[in-house]
Amino acid sequence: MSKNNVKKVIVLGSGALKIGQAGEFDYSGSQALKALREEGISTVLLNPNIATIQTSEGVADKVYFLPITPYFVEEVIKKEQPDGILLAFGGQTALNCGTELYTNGTLAKYGVQVLGTSVEAIMYTEDRDLFVKKLTEIDIKTPVSQAVENMEDAIQVANKIGYPIMIRSAYALGGMGSGICQNEAELRELAESAFAGNTYDNYGYKTGSFKTNGDTTTIYNRYGSRTETYKTNGDTTIKYDKYGSKQEVIKKTSSGYNTYDKYGSKTGSFKIDSNGRTTSYDKYGQKTGSYKTGSNGKTTQYDRYGRKVRIFK
Repeated sequence: MSKNNVKKVIVLGSGALKIGQAGEFDYSGSQALKALREEGISTVLLNPNIATIQTSEGVADKVYFLPITPYFVEEVIKKEQPDGILLAFGGQTALNCGTELYTNGTLAKYGVQVLGTSVEAIMYTEDRDLFVKKLTEIDIKTPVSQAVENMEDAIQVANKIGYPIMIRSAYALGGMGSGICQNEAELRELAESAFAGNTYDNYGYKTGSFKTNGDTTTIYNRYGSRTETYKTNGDTTIKYDKYGSKQEVIKKTSSGYNTYDKYGSKTGSFKIDSNGRTTSYDKYGQKTGSYKTGSNGKTTQYDRYGRKVRIFK
């Protein structure tokens, strides 16, 4: 696509200022918007944070104060019909969102071209294993490394390479889940953070995280404080609060699962259908919500009316 064919461009903005998408992206995005205006290109900015330079009057031609998630970006694309989109000026949230829009075919569906940094380049630099392979292709030396996806493999590789080692999380800017480990104890502590799954609200903002170690899953709030723990033994799972007190018991049955309070009284149930959707019910059999895991590995929580509540990654 030549410059003459680009009349309107969407820019995914910096959003909330936090590790991985702080003030540097507000600055770079503002400069990108100014440069596009000088070239006579109409700009549409998505940025839910009103306290940024990007969203100031006169910087972008049109601003949508919407969460940077695939759903909302697609809705804006439908309305604005842009020729292109810029992904590299919004930090980790924008990179992840743009990559998903590209891989799920949304951008191709509406004929939107990724301008500037390509999705392929983003994926090569975000995925540590792919990045090393690309550097090797052009004969650039890199430290001995290996990509792993669980604690057992991490310990095995660390022992093979030798301490001290550096952990670097994929798809995380600002050093989150990364650092230097002098021994196995430090490795375990840091790797737990690197392997932790995250939870997000329906606007795309992180609400907490969760870690699974064997039969135990621990839930944390957005500040890293433990809020609850689930321990499984055979067909029974027990939920504990942050103090270790039993709160709920989940037992497998022939038709699904039943939930009980700490005194043994039934509080509800849930079932998993053939499509992998989990539907929960109260003690009277009324639907209270559901969970659905997609092919991309993300699990979405819905309320009883089918509205998106939370995302697990």
